[in-house]
This record gives sequence, structure tokens and C-alpha cells, in this order.
Amino acid sequence: MSDAVPTAIRNPVVKYTQIFYNNEFHNSLSGKTFPTIDPATEEKITDVQESDKADVDEAVKAAREAFKPSSPWRQMDASARGYLMCKLADLMERDISYLASLETTDSGKTFLDNVADVRASANLFRYYAGWADKINGKTIPVDGNFFTYTRQEPIGVCAQIIPVCAIIYAIDLVTNLDCHLMFGLYCITSSNTIVVPLKCINPHSSLDYRAFHLI
Repeated sequence: MSDAVPTAIRNPVVKYTQIFYNNEFHNSLSGKTFPTIDPATEEKITDVQESDKADVDEAVKAAREAFKPSSPWRQMDASARGYLMCKLADLMERDISYLASLETTDSGKTFLDNVADVRASANLFRYYAGWADKINGKTIPVDGNFFTYTRQEPIGVCAQIIPVCAIIYAIDLVTNLDCHLMFGLYCITSSNTIVVPLKCINPHSSLDYRAFHLI
């Protein structure tokens, strides 16, 4: 990863404004949208599809399908899951100028701060990718002619609530605010599926690099 400072993009184009689940973008079932506002100019950036209970139900349904034992996600080798997480980190670094610029327009956070967030997030994806094929159980010595062991298994569909506006760092499912937010990346590492509601204040960068491709 290069430490060179990327060049900011003025007025980055917003490419995605729909709800993302089941590896596809969708309009809201209600047809509702909401505007996103540039905090520096107080002008509208664009309109984004507004999800409600029906849309969440569809996302959860897709996540449950992806969690079935016969699904490609569950059948994937643990090392391949780690490879995909590393690939996403590479893509984030490839598009660092655009992602950081988009987040600056959307949230008002400085460009250099967002560059640091993208880099930190990519590093954390790589860290958890390394754990994908290292989650194992234990054998336990017990009295008698018995073989006792533990096996760690995924639990299913998880929901990730993002309580902060540093959306790039948060949607990578970790922040430096509290360890409980690292829960999301660990869920993916251990082959769970996850549903993440984006904040209406600044959803654009997370919609663009589509972390949900890992679901």
C-alpha cells in the first residue's frame, strides 16, 4: 500500500443510489426516496432510495438464502473467503481517491481524514481475512472412553447497526470507537451473513463500493 497522498476529486459523481441486497441494486418497494445534502454548501447531492420494513424483510430473506448450507457462500472454502476479503481491500485502495472524495462531499469530513479511514479499513479487512481459515475448536480430555470436542460454527443472519457518521470506517464494519463494532467483520470472516442499514445522512460511499458483496 502506497503512503502517497491521493488527489481529491471535486464534485465526485454519485454512481449508486439504490438499495443493495442479493447482489443486486433495487428501488424501494414503496417508491420513496430521500435527499442527501452536502454539508459544506447545504445543497442537495441527489435522491436515494428509502427503505422501510418491506425492503428490510427482502434483505433478510436474501441473507437467509445465502446462509443455507448448500449456498455458494457456505460451501466456499475458508481460505477463499479470506481471499475475497483481501480483494475487497485491494479495490478500496484502488479507488481511494474517489471513495474519500465522495465521503467528504457526503459527510463534510476532511479528505485526508477519509483517506486515512479507507486505508485503515482496508488493513482491517486484511487482518480479519487472515483469520478466515484459522477458526477452530478444541479437543477436551475427559474421564472414560469418550472423545469430546468443540466446534465453532456460524450462527446465521446478523444485523449491524452503525451509530456513527464516519461511514467508510463503519461500513467496513469496524471503528476505533468500541470493539463491539468489530463484530461485523468477524461475522463475515466466520461465514455468517449480515444486513447493514445505512445512515440516511451519508450513505454514498458505502453504496459505491458495495461491501455487501461479501454477504
